[in-house]
Amino acid sequence: MIQSCLYQTGGGLCSEERTLDFDFCQKHLATPRGRQHMADVVERGKLTTGSDIERILKTADEIPELDYQTNALVQMSELVQRITDWERASFERLHRIPEQDWRYQDRGRAEQVRSEVLVYERALDRATNALARVSKMAIDKKLTALGKAQTELMIKMLLTVIGRLSLTAAVQDQAKRFLLEEFQKEAQLTPKLAVHTQKQLEPTIIDGSDVNGFDFRANA
Repeated sequence: MIQSCLYQTGGGLCSEERTLDFDFCQKHLATPRGRQHMADVVERGKLTTGSDIERILKTADEIPELDYQTNALVQMSELVQRITDWERASFERLHRIPEQDWRYQDRGRAEQVRSEVLVYERALDRATNALARVSKMAIDKKLTALGKAQTELMIKMLLTVIGRLSLTAAVQDQAKRFLLEEFQKEAQLTPKLAVHTQKQLEPTIIDGSDVNGFDFRANA
């Protein structure tokens, strides 16, 4: 952005561009007030050198260490890890209890479900919803024109999470279908990459429910 000279004249501030390191334009630096200003700046020792300019130009040409894609993937990984840890802990806590004891009858002989079952169901539900949210987050962080390497990394991370959630084959396939729908709708893949992505995420079964009746569509 061009900065104007700060020399005050009878008609207001000068409209000429100021010189590097100084508040006045070249014409007004030649005035008594301009020369005093130059002396003050030199005395403060804040003059720009050629190496300073070279360093600024070099920095401007460098590719940042963390671009939009990397930032999004890092956030994605951290979020998914926390959710996975919670799901795994609740899964292990539930399976310390014999399966026949997951349900019981209260004093009124009404069937009740242990709190460990409810906690695990909640963790599973959060993990399911997180898969959709992290995909949206990646898109919000400008992951809208993904290359092959970036797409494969995202798919690998998400499929790893799905595999670690101890889901049935039917539920895993439904999660893959949701991911494939999100990629097809939002990721703006090239035709070749779209075919490659479909091969990686295409489910192997059609039914959307597992043997216990859990349906991802009810939690989507």
